[in-house]
Amino acid sequence: MIGLVVLFNPELDFINNINTYLKDLDQLLIFDNSPDSNIKYIPNSEKILYRHYPENRGLSISYNQAIVYALNKKYKFLLLMDQDSSFYNNDFHVMKRQILDDKKTSNIFLFSPMHSNHETLLLNKFPFFSLVTMNSGSVINLELINKIGKYDEKLFVDCVDTEFCLRAASLGFKIKRYYNIVINHHCGDVNKIMGVTLTNHTALRRYYIVKNRFYVWSKFPEFKDFILYEKKSTLKDLVKIIFFEKDKFNKIKMMITGYFHYLNNKFERNETQNF
Repeated sequence: MIGLVVLFNPELDFINNINTYLKDLDQLLIFDNSPDSNIKYIPNSEKILYRHYPENRGLSISYNQAIVYALNKKYKFLLLMDQDSSFYNNDFHVMKRQILDDKKTSNIFLFSPMHSNHETLLLNKFPFFSLVTMNSGSVINLELINKIGKYDEKLFVDCVDTEFCLRAASLGFKIKRYYNIVINHHCGDVNKIMGVTLTNHTALRRYYIVKNRFYVWSKFPEFKDFILYEKKSTLKDLVKIIFFEKDKFNKIKMMITGYFHYLNNKFERNETQNF
């Protein structure tokens, strides 16, 4: 099994995160999209292949490059990790064994843990299937890539995983979730005000979230319940921004811009400030 972690201006604890899964991988690709190289922080390991891309190519291109590399090296499974995600204790070893021991994987394209946010409230006694999941902590069944296709490179960041999952689902493939594996995953600069959970995404992230959600909804209109859920989530995000978050004017402006760029099919990169 091979893994990929994509870096972008990481906190230095990203090395501790990598160490929670490195020992159980045959190889780890580290694609660094930061303006400045982080090579000096990378452990000296024969397992690690580090590449620096200061132009910041985004997530989809990085994922697709890793998929092509893994297929060329005859790997069957690819782990995707965010720089700020980590496994607890020996959990990745347990998850890997469950995947490799699973004899019924002909229609399972993704194996995924639970994430340490609201999802932990959904714990089930046995593995279960879901429509979508986050990329971080998920393992791709590479034997199905030729049937599903690679990641949509129109999506620079945000909804990259959603589009991939819905496309696979539209073709009849499934995501297997493991209730007993929960990874530590950070989603934005999260805090609470008056009991309301805020992600505090930047204005640029809000731009991508809105633009890409509308794009994905238009590609897969058959998933009506999911789209309705996401539309409600988008409205809730807007309310939270208006009443609780800072830089509200710029965030709302960028959300509106994202919507109009979706309408005009404008998917080139929208610029180099921090996410």
